[in-house]
Parts: sequence; structure tokens; C-alpha cells
Amino acid sequence: MQSYYQLPDFLTDIEKEHFLSLIDSPDFINHKSTNTGIASPLNFLPVEFRGIDRVLLMKMYPNAVQDWHTDGVGLRRHSVIIHPLTKDYACAQTNDGEINGTAILNTQAKHAVFNNNTTRMNLQIPIDESFENLMQNKDSEHWKMIERLYNDN
Repeated sequence: MQSYYQLPDFLTDIEKEHFLSLIDSPDFINHKSTNTGIASPLNFLPVEFRGIDRVLLMKMYPNAVQDWHTDGVGLRRHSVIIHPLTKDYACAQTNDGEINGTAILNTQAKHAVFNNNTTRMNLQIPIDESFENLMQNKDSEHWKMIERLYNDN
């Protein structure tokens, strides 16, 4: 099974501008590896977004590397919707190829980001459902939430 599923963009220009205005917020939290406890190059900021629980902005500084990994299962994000925000956005890498744009990512499949010389930021909506189950049940509550991303903007 593919490790990601490409989606159309869903953010309005106003939403995107708002999230980009937070890029220098001092409230970003540096993520620590769930395996080692060592700080990673990922920085997260919880945000409000259309009444959806647990939405985050993720920021990586220029030239940062998030090497090949899988996300910890205790994070309740077996899958995650990722919507790029910044220009010159470095693609995420998977064993199935590059993710170029908005997508659902299987966080339990190996993935990596080798950032370029610009700050990279995206909106993330974690989904506490395996990617396989998510792809097999498009009548689920998760897919109803995904459909609302396009109907409510």
C-alpha cells in the first residue's frame, strides 16, 4: 500500500496568511524524539482551526534534517493530514516517492525531510487511525472531517 494519499489544497488565502503570520511566534515547542528524548528539528504550535481537535503548525528551520523515521505510536497520529504553507517548500520523502503538496501521510511508514535554505512550515491535522484502515474505510468519521475541509471553506 502507498504510504501517502495526495489531496487538493483546502486552506483559504485568509487562513494561510493567518498561519504564516505565526511563523516567528515564540510559542513553538521544540519536539523531542519519543525514542531518545533528544530534541528534533521539528517545532510545533497548537492552533485553532475550524473546530478540529489537535491541529498543529509544524516548522523546520533552513537546512534542518529530519532523517528517516516513523512517528511514535503514543502520539495518536498514525496518519496525518499535511498542508504546506511556505514558499519553496521542501518535499517530504517516503519509500514511495516525494510528497509534493497537501496529503495524508502514513506516519508508521518511514519518511524524512531534508529541508532547503528556507523555513518550512505546514498545517498538520493528526488522525488516530492507521493509514490502512483510513484508506479502506472512506465512509468513516475521519473522511467526513476531510470532506468538511473542502465544504466549509
